[in-house]
Parts: sequence; structure tokens; C-alpha cells
Amino acid sequence: MIEEEFYKLFKGKKVYIRRPKYDGISYINKLWSDEETTSELGGPFSLTEEKAKTWYPKMVNPTDGKNFYCLIFNYNNEPVGEVSFHRYNSKTKTAELNIKIEGKHRGNGYSKEALQLILNYFFFEFGGEIMIDPVLLENKRGQQLLLNFGFERDESEKDIFLLRMSKERFIKLINGI
Repeated sequence: MIEEEFYKLFKGKKVYIRRPKYDGISYINKLWSDEETTSELGGPFSLTEEKAKTWYPKMVNPTDGKNFYCLIFNYNNEPVGEVSFHRYNSKTKTAELNIKIEGKHRGNGYSKEALQLILNYFFFEFGGEIMIDPVLLENKRGQQLLLNFGFERDESEKDIFLLRMSKERFIKLINGI
């Protein structure tokens, strides 16, 4: 694959998303270790250089085919968060969503647009059918964001707040049906 195509942008009105080059690890580590950003996600964690050497090829380049990771940028070309999907199951065509907006950038509508961009890629380019997000019970902000976007709760899981978006539902949402 041509490098330019691999790192292509997916553009919205407020933000764009793209796979990070390896030097993006410094921002990823900053994002993951920020208390304000990660407090509702189980707290900060560190991406050491050693971990980065195995994480990056699995998640970003060349990827294992089950994960797709992007940084979110505003149009000042400033990274404001991350959005990705993980653990894609080719039999069920299901993956798990991840989205984090850096604490200081919340409240600008970035997450909704980044969700639209990643779901559009997942359903129409990647070939996925169902996106789920097992949100922690205490992460009320994350639950509300996804419910407001149009995800539906799967009540069968009691130890987590499992949210689900099908391709069919996403098509209805983007078409205003």
C-alpha cells in the first residue's frame, strides 16, 4: 500500500482523523497518562517505549487486520484525542469501539464527528456490520455520548454498559430515517 494512502485523512467539518506515524506515540502517551482524560476510563496508564514497539505494529502499521487506530485532529492540526476499533471478529463482523477526547478539548463536538468518521469507515470501507462498546458502569459521560449518537443498550450484560450500533441502524441515522 502506498504510504500516502495508508495515512490518508478522513475529514469532517470540525475534525479529521488519520492513522498516526510512529512519532505520534508521544501524544498517545500524553493522552493516556492524563488524569482528566482517563478518570472515567479506569485512570491513567503509560505507553512505555518497550510497549510502543509491540503496540504500534499491531494497532497502526502494518496492523493485524483486527484493529484500526486513528488520532483526532482539529483544523489547527492539533491532536485532540483518539478513535479506533479493536478485536474485529471476521465471522460476526463485529468490533469494539474506543474514543477518547483529551480533557481540555471536550465540549467542542469533536467526539460526535469522530464517531461519524470511524463508523463510516468501519461500515462502508472496512466491511464491518456491528460496532459495540462495553462502557464502564461509572462512565456516565461515555454512555450518554453514545446513546445520544444513536447507539442502543444491550441489557443482557449487567457488569458493563454494553452499547451497540449496527450498520443498518447507522444508515438510518445518517439518512435521517
